[in-house]
Amino acid sequence: IQSAQKYKFKLVLAGNIRNESEQKWLDGMISEYDNISYLGKVSDEVLFEHYSKAKVFALPSINEGVGMVALEAATYGCEIVITNLGAPKEYYNSLAYLVDPYNVDSIGTAICEALAGRNNSQPQLREYIIENYNWKRCNQLLNLSLKI
Repeated sequence: IQSAQKYKFKLVLAGNIRNESEQKWLDGMISEYDNISYLGKVSDEVLFEHYSKAKVFALPSINEGVGMVALEAATYGCEIVITNLGAPKEYYNSLAYLVDPYNVDSIGTAICEALAGRNNSQPQLREYIIENYNWKRCNQLLNLSLKI
């Protein structure tokens, strides 16, 4: 949110708010910024529609496992900006922008670079995700790991 405030790119947020306190915090963060919106919880259909319209999907999380939403967004052609912490970066074969999730400028400059088309990885990223993370390939990898 702070990166969108500073760098003025359009930011669309979606997902669950856990409680009234979080809602007040979010409202306070975005109320004065026309470039930032919050959709709330959305259906898969609406989510996939947003993926297909987006150029960049950012997940600069400080605590993320796989980050399935980023993998989904990549298959819709989004450039991916993802945390350099934890496991998510391992899924992108150096085809995503890695950012320090604690650094507003790291996030903001990566998103702006992706929006400007600098060092973009699509459609190679989409092809890589589809080839390496489909059901058949995941089952093969699981079976190989069980034989060790």
